[in-house]
Amino acid sequence: MSDEKGQPDWRGKVPKVLFRLWMGLLCFFPNPSSGQLPSDELVRVSAFADSKCVRPGESAWILVEVEVKPGWHAYWKTAGQTGYPTTIEWDAPEGVSLGPLFFPAPRYYEFQGLGSYVHEGSFRLLSRLSLKEDLEPGQSLSMIGRFSTLVCDETNCIPFRSDFSLDLAIGETTQPEQSLSRKFEQAQSSLPSAIPKGTTASISVDGAFVDLSIQNEVLGKLALSEFYFFPEGDFFEHGAGQTFSLEANSSALGLRLRRNPETPHPESLRGVLTHPGLDPSWSLDLGIRRLVYGEGQGASWASHPSDVRHDQQTLWYLLAFVLFGLAAWIFGKSNQPHHGESAKKGIRLLSLVVLGAGIWLGYPSKPKANDGIRWQSWSPELEKSLRDQGKAVYVDFTAKWCLSCQVNKRVFLSEAVIARFKDKQIVPLLADWTQRGPAILEALQANGREGVPLNLYYPSHADGIVMPEILTEEIVLKVL
Repeated sequence: MSDEKGQPDWRGKVPKVLFRLWMGLLCFFPNPSSGQLPSDELVRVSAFADSKCVRPGESAWILVEVEVKPGWHAYWKTAGQTGYPTTIEWDAPEGVSLGPLFFPAPRYYEFQGLGSYVHEGSFRLLSRLSLKEDLEPGQSLSMIGRFSTLVCDETNCIPFRSDFSLDLAIGETTQPEQSLSRKFEQAQSSLPSAIPKGTTASISVDGAFVDLSIQNEVLGKLALSEFYFFPEGDFFEHGAGQTFSLEANSSALGLRLRRNPETPHPESLRGVLTHPGLDPSWSLDLGIRRLVYGEGQGASWASHPSDVRHDQQTLWYLLAFVLFGLAAWIFGKSNQPHHGESAKKGIRLLSLVVLGAGIWLGYPSKPKANDGIRWQSWSPELEKSLRDQGKAVYVDFTAKWCLSCQVNKRVFLSEAVIARFKDKQIVPLLADWTQRGPAILEALQANGREGVPLNLYYPSHADGIVMPEILTEEIVLKVL
């Protein structure tokens, strides 16, 4: 959005941006009024297998039970506009593989105008464990699961991580654990089901919108206002209001969602359709029926140097707001009756210094123009394709709410760094995790990270180099 002069219009955007910054700070500085509860008092995690032992070549279900303290919530596989996806990273012996994590349907949670997809109370996650046929019976398997989430209430967000272990025997036959059968039945019944037979569904992408259509007689009998579709991944803009409609003289349910223009389209689009009258909710995994992009749009995009400067200017604006608030707080402390007159003057002088620093940071500057680095939108397929072609590739895993990411961007405005990118014909890819999509999360975890920033450089026909979290011009030039 811009004003009449073409300058960024912050009206209506600053409150949400500031709220995201505030929630991010709460992750590291919890509200003292909450008593600073340790995260292990807020979440309990336990794991079970549905079999005592498993025969080579066969499989078993693994159940992870999560209990969240009342008044708090954890996040779904896609967090929404705020939060952090719940994940489990497995450390399993050779010959053992674990499938994707299956979640129950989440609940929509809105706070300060930002929507998230959350789980409250007790919820259960399932994953399918499979053994290779060449494993020998009689062995005992020991697996480690690393559970990670963000647990929040209305005033605090606390990162939570917990490692749990699970032992399983390899036998001549698979023997179910009868004592746990009821627990596993309840967990599986809480999962979204595939859409019923006889249902037709399709998704089409047209310009800035994604149109979903599902036709089933059951849907025409349910109140439209109580439907909600939870989309997976960051192809969609999350948290926006959803308005469902029924096509005239039919039971075809329609929904239009705005797509995230910075994310390439996936091969299929997934999500969960919920309604109090659908028990269980419906899981959708649909190929795109129609893909039409308007002029200038496509599966990838290029950013101009001004985009990087705009993000940096956003950072300075946010820090300026923080300093303004800090200056006001410091000034308020000068009125304490127990302070002497000289102490009051010193405190007021300090508040003026902090206020001046805020004005200095927030004052818009006009940087020098240069050609800059033109980033392409990252995808695992594009990265692999470029590396298979023998090209040098640089990947910046970043997010607009990540302060250290925005600080790092100053390096890419350096004329020396820009020249080095051009001289070596390095292809720059930007992996924007602002919406916390699963594809980028998997790439982060593959490199031993659970969050951004992460900068990787792949020289031509060589393994990747992991950069430090905080970049300097000297470091980047040396690595390149």
